[in-house]
Amino acid sequence: MDPSHGSDRDSSEGVSGGELSNESPLDVIDARAWEAFERNLQAREGHFAALGETALNLLRRASDASKSERELYIEELERTTNRLVLDTKQSPHLEQVVLPANLSNARILALSTAQSDGGYLTYAEEHIRNVLGPDVDTITLVPYALADRDAYAEKLAGRFAEMGYKTRSVHQGNPLEEILNAQAIFVGGGNTFRLLVALHETGIFPLIRQRVEEGMPYMGASAGSNITFYSTSSTNDMPIAEQLPVMRGLHFFRGGLNPHYKIKDPNDPHKGESNAKRIHQLQEDQPNLPVIGVPEGDGILCLNGEVSLVGKGTKPSILFRGGGEELEIPKGDLSFLAQRYEH
Repeated sequence: MDPSHGSDRDSSEGVSGGELSNESPLDVIDARAWEAFERNLQAREGHFAALGETALNLLRRASDASKSERELYIEELERTTNRLVLDTKQSPHLEQVVLPANLSNARILALSTAQSDGGYLTYAEEHIRNVLGPDVDTITLVPYALADRDAYAEKLAGRFAEMGYKTRSVHQGNPLEEILNAQAIFVGGGNTFRLLVALHETGIFPLIRQRVEEGMPYMGASAGSNITFYSTSSTNDMPIAEQLPVMRGLHFFRGGLNPHYKIKDPNDPHKGESNAKRIHQLQEDQPNLPVIGVPEGDGILCLNGEVSLVGKGTKPSILFRGGGEELEIPKGDLSFLAQRYEH
């Protein structure tokens, strides 16, 4: 650990710092708590899983059907999607719970931010190319986290063109068909709650999960990275959506993410709450929810189930264990974020 990191830790909050402990990262999250947690999710999932599977089957049939038959499948698909949205809004007790994804074929890059001192997505270009591999030439954009989707899609398209990739955007076509046929997707930053509402209202939330499990590369930044975790409660964003059906993410990774994580400078005259203090407040109500704070310039990379912390950031990432405990996470292995328990 760089000794300089300890000097800017917000020690006034009573948070433990110091060197990395000798325990394995796999011991950080209590296995028994997660077993009970995931069994609870299993028991509550069935209603929405059935509708999601119906929608996915309709999409696949539509893609192989003749033009006349395809229109019938799309009509039925829209009815199923509307049922998903309606049931979620009208039945809060049937909250759409998402079990851990199977990452054995997954290729995911969850960036803390798209912007850095070196330029837009510049620090992540190497990892973007690594996740996409040699066969992807077109990236499907998901710009739902910002209100001006056209402007955001145009900005992303320009940057990816500089890297040699073509783009298309879900908001400029049929979102379900766009995701079904996508070679890879990039889910942009903005407001996490606005993004979640749009993913559910368009019906593409379960389809994205399915495609990623099948091997479609997923890239996200900020809000687009928040939703790769089980919970989105640890976001920095304001809950601007009036009707938020769920706060669950895609559950590629367990726990929650705090992107743009910043260690409070004790010399900063601003007296507002730091990222760390807000995370500790969250864990007062959700003590079994681990949260990883990732500073700008870093991200989480998953290649076929192997998860690691990557990037060019100079500040440490912090794993908040609950109960006021923190663990500094170096670059490298983060496989515990994708650990699945067999019941």
